[in-house]
Amino acid sequence: MSEATAGHAVFDVSAQVRELPETSATMVADHRFTDDPAASARVFRVYHPTPPHSHASCDEYLYVLSGRCRMKFGDDLSPPGPLAPDEPERFVLPAALATKAAVYSAWKASGLSKVALAARLDLAEKEVRRILDPDYPTGLARMEQAAQALGIALVVGSRPVPVADAA
Repeated sequence: MSEATAGHAVFDVSAQVRELPETSATMVADHRFTDDPAASARVFRVYHPTPPHSHASCDEYLYVLSGRCRMKFGDDLSPPGPLAPDEPERFVLPAALATKAAVYSAWKASGLSKVALAARLDLAEKEVRRILDPDYPTGLARMEQAAQALGIALVVGSRPVPVADAA
């Protein structure tokens, strides 16, 4: 069930998770909150290993509520190796989104209101809403300022990636 208002809806995800069966002979069971051609919103439970696949015609926002998974993004659809039992769960985000996620998580953990964070940063509350909005582009210097105000440091990492031949 959802609470719909002008242009958006609020869903009780936890209630729908409780409705999904604990076991199933099928690969997945799901509940669709919305089903639009460009994007959908659903909650699902995976019961058996899911083969690598892609979604070429729509965007997907995935939130893992419990369990473990390994995902790959981009054009490489070769299956990732299985997670080792002691391997930490991790995923790679684009740098701009990773900074937003780190600052947002620190803000939630801090218990501060947006107004209180704005006061700490000497900014308008509207700017703090933008800092916390994953769809709003915020410069790295501003993100570092917010991170420091929340008691965290942003750390940049790198890893090798294939380079296209420029010839």
